Amino acid sequence: MDSCREDLLRKEQIHCLYEAIPLTVIATIINAVILTIVEWQVADHRLLLVWLVSLVVVSLARVLFFVAFRRAQAEASQNAYWERYFITGSVAAGILWGSVSFISIPEGSVIYQVFVVFVISGMCAGAVTTLSYLLLPVLSFLFFTLTHLLSVCL
Repeated sequence: MDSCREDLLRKEQIHCLYEAIPLTVIATIINAVILTIVEWQVADHRLLLVWLVSLVVVSLARVLFFVAFRRAQAEASQNAYWERYFITGSVAAGILWGSVSFISIPEGSVIYQVFVVFVISGMCAGAVTTLSYLLLPVLSFLFFTLTHLLSVCL
């Protein structure tokens, strides 16, 4: 009986994660465009564009996962399947947000550096609220997003 309850709880947690995807994608794209515009003056344009396009592609893939999840009306027996896809999207987004600290933190420009840190911190704060239904998605996003940034700042 406890296993059945745990499966249903996990199903609901995964459902909550997927339901947050549309808002997450909107915030991701808006913040990515703003960051690209602001950093355009000081970062390599090609790298910024590759980063932005990659982030949009990952975001669209996450929307496709959301649509597929809603259409599937997943059973509790499919929890691992849907959780794996969700975590893959979170990791990919975290890696891309983390990589922006490689390409757009110009040396000697404190204003632009603070801006990048501000945007990344905001994305992490948002991730904590939308991904905290399960520990692995939130920790993986934070790890991949903050690892390089923290090494640069410390």
